[in-house]
Amino acid sequence: YTDYDTSGSVSTWKVGIDWKITSDLTFRGTRSRDIRAPNLNDLFAPRLVNPAGVTDNHTAIVGQAPFITDPNPALEPEVAKTWTAGIVYRPSFIPRFSLAADWYQIKIANAITVIQGQNAVIQNICEASNGTSPFCALIERPLPFSNRTPANFVTAFYSKPQNAQVVDTHGVDIEANYSFDLAGGTVNTRGLVSWQPILNTIQFPGAPVSNGAGIAGLAEWRSTVFLKYTKGPWQFDTQTRWHNKTDWNADRSFIYAEKKLPAVFTTNATVSYNWARSQAFLTVTNLFDKQPTPFGGTGGASSVAGLFGGWIQGEDTIGRYYTIGVRLRM
Repeated sequence: YTDYDTSGSVSTWKVGIDWKITSDLTFRGTRSRDIRAPNLNDLFAPRLVNPAGVTDNHTAIVGQAPFITDPNPALEPEVAKTWTAGIVYRPSFIPRFSLAADWYQIKIANAITVIQGQNAVIQNICEASNGTSPFCALIERPLPFSNRTPANFVTAFYSKPQNAQVVDTHGVDIEANYSFDLAGGTVNTRGLVSWQPILNTIQFPGAPVSNGAGIAGLAEWRSTVFLKYTKGPWQFDTQTRWHNKTDWNADRSFIYAEKKLPAVFTTNATVSYNWARSQAFLTVTNLFDKQPTPFGGTGGASSVAGLFGGWIQGEDTIGRYYTIGVRLRM
């Protein structure tokens, strides 16, 4: 139980089961109620005012009006309903091997999102409600809503965080571990695989469903493989990350000349030598000098052509580089 001065009270809980079905196989599952409280920026950020060109659907006029960004001290904590279920398999006939697979589902009905009054969908919702929708408070006019003359052109559009977004995601996480002896040393391997086919969001009531899974920065399939070989004082490590091809945009109705962004893999390698309470190491990050995928998102003023941005979030923008050092334990 938590009580926030600004956001009110909230309770969280979690219940789980861990069932060893056989000496090799274990089942596990959880059900939980989780929360995220609004942060200081959501609650108390200073007001920002930016004049900009706007299209006012109410008066059918294109003109200039301020965009006003405000915080929202009335925000409530987000509440997520989370389910997980999985198995752990440690076969007795394969020593030092384990495999775990876990399914998860997370649903949030009141996620915090920024609602912008200038958004065409927000304006249409306000129009359809004849000025009675709560979203109409994000549009300021000098005269009553019933007046559609140029004299009632919008005087300000407001942008404010609200508990309005619905989020639904599910997927599977898999982890495999295996170690064995080789040439007088020990090999340790670890593989992590994530499959996330769905990340549906509805930003506000009346907005379309957007699936953010499988787009640039959040591939549907992601994996990381660790390989370590230890022999005496020497240790060799590699880490390889990979994700599959991704779409350009969560709105699949957008059509791009390139159908998919390419799959990407990068490898880091480290060799180290241990003695006494010290270690010397050499790390090569982005061993094969994989260049980041050029990427831009739509945005900006309608008079500005092209895409905006540079690279996909999470990809290495530096290229191959080396780190050499010594660690001492006192």
